[in-house]
Amino acid sequence: MKLNLILGKLSYFLYNKTKLWLVGLLFLLLALMFLFLPIYENYLKINVNMISLDKPNIYSSAKTYEILTEWGESGRTKQFWFHITWDLLLPIIYFFFLGFLISWLTKRGFNRDSKKQMFNLVSLVAVIDLLENIFLIALILIYPSNIPILSWIKTSLTLIKYYFFGPAIFFTLLGSTVYAFKNRFIIQE
Repeated sequence: MKLNLILGKLSYFLYNKTKLWLVGLLFLLLALMFLFLPIYENYLKINVNMISLDKPNIYSSAKTYEILTEWGESGRTKQFWFHITWDLLLPIIYFFFLGFLISWLTKRGFNRDSKKQMFNLVSLVAVIDLLENIFLIALILIYPSNIPILSWIKTSLTLIKYYFFGPAIFFTLLGSTVYAFKNRFIIQE
């Protein structure tokens, strides 16, 4: 019951605060982050051949620790700094970007009292992404200790992010855009 109330308030906040200029500003910020990503990776001297644990692959605990070992101490340090800076900041920014963008579209695609206004909650993928990054940071910090449940949770969060929220975001944006276009992007009351 309390969770529904919290989610309802979050959805309402995103719905009420959405503005096209804010969506544009957040999009620009995301674009700049991705534009400067290679520069930041170069600054950290992250090897492009380094296997990423942030891709939608199923890694056993043994494979995860094998990859952490392959990174070496220097690679783990670089990955730590990357994931504690850029990879924690990104989900926070794209949470607001997706939340405001979807709210802007649903505001124009559906009536104000429609349950579809809560589509903006798909932006909560950012919470899964943040948790995934926190578990990866924990794996790096506790290395060489091997706590299999941590790598299992990290891998599960990665798969949920890509295979559940990825399609959910796509279909939410597609549906909201189609209905907003159908209503000529006029706010629905």
